Amino acid sequence: MDRPQGKRNADAHDGGSTTKKPKLSAAVGGGGRGGGSGKMSFAERMLAKMGHKAGEGLGKDGSGMLAPIEVKLRPQGAGVGAVKEKTPQAKAEAKRAAERRGEKYEDSSDEEKKARRKKREASKAAGGSGYSTPTRAKQKIRTAAEIEAESGLHVPEVFKSLLDLTGGQPKLLTSTVGLMVPQSGLTSVDIERYKIATYARRELEHFAQVHKDNKDRMEYVHAEEERIQEEIIQLEIQAEVLRNIHRAVEAITVLSVSDRSSLSLTEDAPSPIDDVVTRLESLQINFGDVVDPNELMDIAVAAIGPHFKKFVGDWLPLSEPTRFVSYLRRLGMMLGVGRAQKTLSYEDGLYTSGKSKTTNAYEALIYTMWLPKVRTNIVNDWEPHDPSPMIELISNWRDVLPPLVYDVIVNQFIVQRLFDALKGWKPGNHHKHKRAFSEPHTWLFPWLEYLDDYHLDPKSSAGLLAEVRRKLRSSFDTWNPSKGTIPGLERWQEVEVLRPELNKDLDVKLLPALARYLDDHFTVDPADQDITPIEAVFKWSKFFKPEKFCRIFLDAFFPKWLNILYEWLTSDPNYEEIAQWYAWWQSVFSTVLNEVPAMTAEWEKGLEMITQALDIGPNLVKTELSKPVAGPARPILSSSRTNKVPLADEKHRSQVQEAAKAEVSFKDLLEDLCEQESLLLIPMRQAHSINGLPLFRITASASGVGGVVLYIQGDVAYVQNKKDRSQWDFVDLFQPGVLAALAEAR
Repeated sequence: MDRPQGKRNADAHDGGSTTKKPKLSAAVGGGGRGGGSGKMSFAERMLAKMGHKAGEGLGKDGSGMLAPIEVKLRPQGAGVGAVKEKTPQAKAEAKRAAERRGEKYEDSSDEEKKARRKKREASKAAGGSGYSTPTRAKQKIRTAAEIEAESGLHVPEVFKSLLDLTGGQPKLLTSTVGLMVPQSGLTSVDIERYKIATYARRELEHFAQVHKDNKDRMEYVHAEEERIQEEIIQLEIQAEVLRNIHRAVEAITVLSVSDRSSLSLTEDAPSPIDDVVTRLESLQINFGDVVDPNELMDIAVAAIGPHFKKFVGDWLPLSEPTRFVSYLRRLGMMLGVGRAQKTLSYEDGLYTSGKSKTTNAYEALIYTMWLPKVRTNIVNDWEPHDPSPMIELISNWRDVLPPLVYDVIVNQFIVQRLFDALKGWKPGNHHKHKRAFSEPHTWLFPWLEYLDDYHLDPKSSAGLLAEVRRKLRSSFDTWNPSKGTIPGLERWQEVEVLRPELNKDLDVKLLPALARYLDDHFTVDPADQDITPIEAVFKWSKFFKPEKFCRIFLDAFFPKWLNILYEWLTSDPNYEEIAQWYAWWQSVFSTVLNEVPAMTAEWEKGLEMITQALDIGPNLVKTELSKPVAGPARPILSSSRTNKVPLADEKHRSQVQEAAKAEVSFKDLLEDLCEQESLLLIPMRQAHSINGLPLFRITASASGVGGVVLYIQGDVAYVQNKKDRSQWDFVDLFQPGVLAALAEAR
């Protein structure tokens, strides 16, 4: 027996399995259907458990949707915009959201309807129909007299007066009775007369328009006739010019080389080439502005081609560097000399052409005739150690050669010969039969202004100056200072682009070599002093700044000198002799070197030792006089001399040696030493108040505090005195333990 319908619905709401599930729309909407009946759906009960109240929107603050979502179907086959997509529910939600934000909601379609409605109401109030219609332009009616006055057209009499036979009796219609004037308020009696007048007016207007069109056409025909006549005149002028050019070219052609037994190509006596060049110059002057430059070039090349071929056949480039070049200069404008042409660029060891451009006639002439002749002389006849003949040839032909040919000659053939000559050069090695050849600056310097920038870059991989730099750098390691300076080295320093790199090589390679030489060959002997090694080192002073050059003596001279002074002071000294000896050694060094703070500090060490010995007295001097410090353990000497460097331990010695190999500047060396000691060298972004040099802090603290403040001047470090901050003291930071002690100070 079936249960009542109400019972089934109740079971459905209670979770029974035999009834339908609640609709999803009830869960989405804010208030359920039948909310007023007091019976809540499953979705409504779930929403109520979450705190939702009937009549409020979804969400915590009630700002969500209030009504269930409505779906509006678009007719089948209709596209977007065929119907209004927005449902009333969506409009209501948008309006409610705008009100919550304090804004006014506007629907574009509704606003447009309201605006159109207001416009119609305003039109009706003004007595109109409420709908606007386009205004037609008022037709302008002209009389026959006006047509005659405006266009100059003669109007036949038949259009001026018409005979009206439609009435009971004939009637003459003229312009005075309104024939050419629009009629208004016509009666049935006048309708035929109006038709005749309208037809006559239309015919006359058409006749006037045709007359105007014919008049405009005649004006256009006259203008075209004048233009064509002007073109004919210009073509006749051009034809006359071409005939004159043809006659001038024929006059040049008749000068045949075969008619002469020989060609004298000197500038002193007339020759066939003189006549040809003179006529070509006249052609350029008279017709240069009307003939295409490329055509003029073709004419000039064709005219001088036979003469140029004969010239190249018996030409000796190195002996006759100026021959024929004057003719090419005279024809420079016709031959396109100086115009934008091909250029070469050096990439990956090869020369490649720049712009893609077809070779013109003049380039082909030089490339096929002149270039092979000069190339043969460069390879077979020219000696690179005697640059004058080839330089004279290149300098005379440089301004008339196409850039392509010039680059090939200089940057390939000549440069290759110069490279071959550099292969056998060893700086400082003199050969009796080639003494002058051992100094390449005498034959390479003149070529610097002609070479490509790639060969003038000492950092390039295969440039000429880069090869010179490699040769000099390798010689610094093995050079014996007793031979004096390397011949020509000061001349290489005059090359501006080479000077910075050469100075770096001198600092890294030669400075340690001089220190090793002085350490090995010099001894301090007051009884029989030999200063020959020092004098040999002095010869190199012009290649270094005094601050760098004095480091040689700080490493190799002062440690020995101070030890001998100590031995002398502790063995029954004669202070008068010591004073003379002290003053004499100061005079050995130049004033410039003695004024370097590091050198002054070493001299003061000796003077302080003498003063201390005098204060102690002869009885206690042997036991009380402090031994001198072994000298600054500087990497300049330790770069390859581990057994000569008085360092605290072998580990520290190897670290400083590695730093010396990578030396570029004193600051770089100091940074390496700080890194080895696990210290920080921090720029303070401040400058010294007097000399303006930047200040640095060396510290062992990771926070960057403590330590010591210093500035670097040349190859000397000046440390701020902690007691008197206005005082800066010279400190040898490379002595063992000094840097660490300063950095760890608080």
